[in-house]
Amino acid sequence: MSDFTTVLDFVNSQQDLYTTIQVCNKDMMFITNTPFSLERIVTLMVSEPETIAWLNSMNEDDILWDIGANVGIFTIYAAVQRGVSVFSFEPESNNYALLNKNIQINHVNEKVKAVCCGLSDVTSLVNLYKYCDFESSGINSVGQEIDAHLKPRKSLASQAVMAYKGTDIHDLLHIPYPTHIKIDVDGIEHLIINGLADFLKNDCKSILVELNFGIEEHRNAAELLHSFGFVVHSQLTDDTQIKDGYWKGMVNIIFVRDQALSENIYQNYREYVDNSSAHSEYRECLRNNSSSRYVDSEHSFQFRTLKRK
Repeated sequence: MSDFTTVLDFVNSQQDLYTTIQVCNKDMMFITNTPFSLERIVTLMVSEPETIAWLNSMNEDDILWDIGANVGIFTIYAAVQRGVSVFSFEPESNNYALLNKNIQINHVNEKVKAVCCGLSDVTSLVNLYKYCDFESSGINSVGQEIDAHLKPRKSLASQAVMAYKGTDIHDLLHIPYPTHIKIDVDGIEHLIINGLADFLKNDCKSILVELNFGIEEHRNAAELLHSFGFVVHSQLTDDTQIKDGYWKGMVNIIFVRDQALSENIYQNYREYVDNSSAHSEYRECLRNNSSSRYVDSEHSFQFRTLKRK
């Protein structure tokens, strides 16, 4: 057999691994060809229960902007489980391609629109600095070669991307303003909030944003949102803040305008973490610095491979 024939056989035999998770009798399917993408799906319900509780507060009339959507795990959850209309913003090329595939295989094309761009406080063509080069990778940085703590860090590679000020997303691309916003971009969350400031002064029901209280720029962003009338649930924030390690100080803060909504999200979060054996197992693995052990354990997911079309 010639080398070319061997290569051709390999190319023709390529398959994708599909992982299906069922929540409330609704299936969600994801392509999981890398260990990290598989881990994201296996830990979907246990890694960020506060995010799930927040998403569960939404309904079909809502519009979500998922900024830093990655491969779309929370995008798909919002669309499939809650019927929310979602605009998913992801600038990294590998992640954007996989995000679109996940949208297609879940048949939510009418509910979800993926946009290949970053957000910041200005509209410009910039570099996206990449620190990993595989599908589902994170900790990439739009416009600045920095890490999640805003410290200089040498990147592995870069790609040119469009970055938009949030209000320009609406004015130039005619994308409707959201009722809810998720921001998780591992660093420049404060710049994105600044770029949305004119909108956030008076509108938007809630914002979930990953901030680090150890970073001055992030503390200032939180103060800005408070000045716009947003409130947070202090106990939920304290419960979910990372207490040690590289991510010490990091927390998904949920800013809302309605205190009753904040309390409802917290109660749903507590009900889950107090009664979920899966969450307890996951937290125990994290305490032992062995999250991979949870991924390797037995789960009630469905796995299958399909040949690429």
